[in-house]
Amino acid sequence: MKKEKMESQSVNPQLVFTVREAAKILHLGLNKCYELVRCKRLRSIRVGKKIIIPKAAISEFLNETDDIPAYAGCNYGR
Repeated sequence: MKKEKMESQSVNPQLVFTVREAAKILHLGLNKCYELVRCKRLRSIRVGKKIIIPKAAISEFLNETDDIPAYAGCNYGR
């Protein structure tokens, strides 16, 4: 049974992540990850109240950070 589960996971890789999962992958705090989504620096899709982040969006974010200064942020509500 355990072998079947492992095989099905490798055949069906995870294509989208929650904000919490993306924050873990990026080694960021949850609030920072939500800020990146709000600022549209981290591409996301809203389905009802749920926010999902495509796997490709994480790669795009990591590739684009080379061109953006570390202090660049959106400062919503300030």
